[in-house]
Amino acid sequence: MGGGDVAMISAAQLRDALDNLSDKFDPSMASAALKKANITRQQAQDAIDAMPTGEPCDCIRKAASKVFDGDDRHPNYRDAQMAVVGAGRRGCPGAKATLKRMRRMFLADVTAPGNNQRTIDKAKEEWDESLRGAVAAAVKAGQQLDGCLRDIPAWITDADPDADDAPKRSDRVPAVHSAAYHGVAGDYVRAIAANTESDPLAVLVQVLAWVGCKIGRSAWIRHGNITHYPLIWPLIVGRTSTGRKGNSAADSLNSLSSLSSQPRTRSGLSSGEGLIEAFMAKNPDDAAPDPRMLVLETEWESVLARTRREGNTLSGILRDAWDGRPLATMNAGGASREVGVHALTVVGHITPQALQEGMTGADLTNGFLNRFIPIAVHRPHLVVWPEEMTVNARNSLLTIATKKSDVDGEYTLSSAARDIYSRWYTTYSLESEKTSERVAMATGRAVANLLRLSLIYAWLDDSDGIIDADHIRAAMAIIDNSQASAHLLLAPGRAGIDGKILKALRDNGPMTKTELFSHFNRHVSADQLAEALNALVESGEVVMDKDTDTGGRPAERYRAVAKKAKKAN
Repeated sequence: MGGGDVAMISAAQLRDALDNLSDKFDPSMASAALKKANITRQQAQDAIDAMPTGEPCDCIRKAASKVFDGDDRHPNYRDAQMAVVGAGRRGCPGAKATLKRMRRMFLADVTAPGNNQRTIDKAKEEWDESLRGAVAAAVKAGQQLDGCLRDIPAWITDADPDADDAPKRSDRVPAVHSAAYHGVAGDYVRAIAANTESDPLAVLVQVLAWVGCKIGRSAWIRHGNITHYPLIWPLIVGRTSTGRKGNSAADSLNSLSSLSSQPRTRSGLSSGEGLIEAFMAKNPDDAAPDPRMLVLETEWESVLARTRREGNTLSGILRDAWDGRPLATMNAGGASREVGVHALTVVGHITPQALQEGMTGADLTNGFLNRFIPIAVHRPHLVVWPEEMTVNARNSLLTIATKKSDVDGEYTLSSAARDIYSRWYTTYSLESEKTSERVAMATGRAVANLLRLSLIYAWLDDSDGIIDADHIRAAMAIIDNSQASAHLLLAPGRAGIDGKILKALRDNGPMTKTELFSHFNRHVSADQLAEALNALVESGEVVMDKDTDTGGRPAERYRAVAKKAKKAN
């Protein structure tokens, strides 16, 4: 989406737009963006359609408060519009529904009799021009902020000074702060970014996962009474045609494994017993099995299906592996199997549709999904014919693959890192209670994954056992992106029962609760159906109409809001 010479709205300006909505619109704030927006109406609408749905968060409500609550609303429309678009662009739920409501009020205000009364066509044109300018400004500032503004730590609210030097990601997925590309891992991703269609963040997290598995149990960090080893489990979520998930694995896991035989790489997860047997197997030249293993599953939906088979122990064994517990099975009439010391890294690839349709409530409530770090990915650009790897890229890759630790044992946070982490943790803990239950459950181990990531960054830096500010910031950038990815993939109407309900309404037209109940062959409880419908109505994805032509009590019919009809312009 071309930006031309559109003015850039910085993260700090977006924060100001939320905190200090002016009583009178200041054209200097984004005049270039409003007058020279180099995007079409459809492009603007596509950007708005990509924003998370759901109950509007505090950011969205605050951004629109003077429009909805003030007596003299019109001078504030553009300010609120820019703030709502900016927040929605960065992961705040409810932006689309709020913009739609704002538009109705704007048209009513400016077409009412009085000074400067507009015709309805002129009013629509004015709204459309302003909205396209706001979207253009937000897109231009896309690398500067990520996630719901309420969740952004203080250190990230300033403009990202290195955004222009960071590898560019597609506008279809949440942006990531350039702090993520720290150290030699970031150097490698930067060096190959222009010559591959892989999503740079997908390459980065898989490189870090490989390094963490290589470290194994030789380094750790304690959080209270819990010991965390540097083992992260990325879940790369992208479309088959444009996600380039396989490319990202080739640029990371395959390239590193070609330079080092450790950690050993496997695939084909099928049962808990099979995983334990794989850990117990050893190479002929080894005195004992190597406890480090990286499992790459490029069809993660198949693994999910296996975990749900009756009697299959894979889900439980994988959860124990992430937790660092001994892996064991007890079979009646047969020998038991147990692995005490292990270091397992799992990397999964899956499409958004497979994740959304294949996820069950059990995957969330038993904590299986939240052990992973979901990353939404998309091809950032086209590379017709990739060239050979540059010398800089090869040197960075070789450094990663052959690196040995100067310090083993426990790592601790520096005072600066602890201060940054404390602020992030406080905000995360408070705001996680306000997000949708499904997203909260899917990202419930963000704290543990952040500590594990920061440990990997510190190990790569030879930091003498100290996790410093740069390491915690790099980890926070990835976790913040993962939170935004979870919102994008799992918000109301995107997955689970409510996702299936929304699909049914779009396929079949308006339906009553009874008709929906029958549609699912009564495999959904009345409480589940009611809860899902309420979430869809609150998010603006579904509207409930009362049919009074029934000859009796009015019937409640639910209909999906058509994607192209949900215009906010």
